[in-house]
Amino acid sequence: MPGTIIWIPADHSEPVLKEEAVVAPDLERMKAYVGGFIEVVHVLYFGKPTQMVANEEGLLIGLPFNMRATSLYHLNHIHTRGEFPDSPIVGNAIVLHDLPLE
Repeated sequence: MPGTIIWIPADHSEPVLKEEAVVAPDLERMKAYVGGFIEVVHVLYFGKPTQMVANEEGLLIGLPFNMRATSLYHLNHIHTRGEFPDSPIVGNAIVLHDLPLE
């Protein structure tokens, strides 16, 4: 059963893109989209636990605020040890709906 990759650009003039897939994007593709090392946080998406991928160093390197990804994270965060639900998501983000990272 396919899942969905949701590409959430930080630039709000760009649309959010949804792509059906049977596997998550590979590490290099995710790193290229978020602009560096990835960090995984946990959110509910349509009521199901899923993963959001963002740039691990985004705040340190000054990536732009991503309002859409931050809203999703703040409103639907699943408390996981080591995550900071009050932190903003900066730069591009990816939601992996029904596509667990391996």
